[in-house]
Amino acid sequence: MTIELIRRPGQTATDLASLETLLSVRGIAVSTQPLYALAGLVPPDTMKGLDPAASLLVTAIQQQSRILIIGDYDADGATSVALMIEGLRLLGARHVEYLVPNRFEYGYGLSPELVDLALTQRPDLIITVDQGIVSFEGVAAAKAAGVRVIVTDHHLPGQGLPAADAIVNPNQNGCEFPSKALAGVGVAFYLLIKTRTLLVAALPEGTDRINLAQLLDLVALGTVADLVPLDENNRRLVQSGIKRIRAGRARPGIQALIEISGLDHRVLTTTQLAFNVAPRLNAAGRLEDMSLGVACLLATPEAAQASAARLDELNRTRREIEQSMQAQAAELLLAVDRASDSARFGISPLIRDGMRALLVFWPRAYAPNVPGRYSPLLRPQMGCLKDLAGRLRGCNCGIYWQRWMQPGRVCYKNLGGMRWRLVSPFAKKIFLSLQRYLTCTLKRTCQAAT
Repeated sequence: MTIELIRRPGQTATDLASLETLLSVRGIAVSTQPLYALAGLVPPDTMKGLDPAASLLVTAIQQQSRILIIGDYDADGATSVALMIEGLRLLGARHVEYLVPNRFEYGYGLSPELVDLALTQRPDLIITVDQGIVSFEGVAAAKAAGVRVIVTDHHLPGQGLPAADAIVNPNQNGCEFPSKALAGVGVAFYLLIKTRTLLVAALPEGTDRINLAQLLDLVALGTVADLVPLDENNRRLVQSGIKRIRAGRARPGIQALIEISGLDHRVLTTTQLAFNVAPRLNAAGRLEDMSLGVACLLATPEAAQASAARLDELNRTRREIEQSMQAQAAELLLAVDRASDSARFGISPLIRDGMRALLVFWPRAYAPNVPGRYSPLLRPQMGCLKDLAGRLRGCNCGIYWQRWMQPGRVCYKNLGGMRWRLVSPFAKKIFLSLQRYLTCTLKRTCQAAT
């Protein structure tokens, strides 16, 4: 076993030597060199779709085309947008803008409605980051309007792929890239790496001095925030980004978020990045608009503190709402726990701030392997959000929905590339179909158990 020793602030070389001696006595090899150096990063050559995507970007940069980055509304999506904005500007693009969908208005992905909004900015090229792999209608709408589309994503594809000009996703069929656990920001970073390589070959003077490593603080934050597996490749990306942050070289927005979280950047850990910094960024997409989060990541030193303070305020509100709804859910489940077995499943509303969450549940005795957190006897199976117009805006489903969500079902197209997550508005009749399926399944399960 080999571990890496890192000197913390206040530690001396003598302290480090003493620890190295102690570990050596115990048979643990010690290295003062990084175990996951960036030099060992998997090269981009085997990532499917990267060559045509990078070629399109090189052409767009050379022609100074109008490029629009469209992201997702979580921390991975926000860091991906900021990364592409900063990276493309470093590579010479002058006309780069971004658009992040409001989750309450447009749902998830590149929807036709979002494309209509994007077209008001008259883009020549749309690049999706951390989304788009199942956006068939949205990509078709953009193409019909004469706009080229590059899809970059890391979520699981559905049946078939959208008709984009290029698709970069390590999880698409036929992609031999070994690191399938890349977050959306990691995929975007690889696209920038390949684009830089092609630019250096075409225009070596000047472009060879562009250092994309200055973007690794964004890659680290987005990767750990998305809770993707930290395989060896992701560890190299994250460790390099964390080292930049610890050295005081983070961009002002990230530094401001660290400070308002009450943390010391010099000893920042990935756990703190994921569970202290990232939630403040995520709060923008949860309660308002992730454009606030992107603005913080792109902020100047003068504007970063105010931007981070606004995100901190939103995060406090988010925590209050979450605690309130958890308390309501616990009360509902305790009430169901006291009911008869035949009544121990159904749909109950949780109402807070104009949103109605639907908690669908059944007894743990009949579904012992279903994860849950609110009751030792009952396991919630589905949580939905409905807006005031009665449209379902989101749904996180348990494993027993697998049989229902098969290709060909009317709601399959709304799957956002994640297992058991419905993420777009869908009609009441689809929800009623889900409800009927749940009821029948529960009755059969209960009868079989008795």
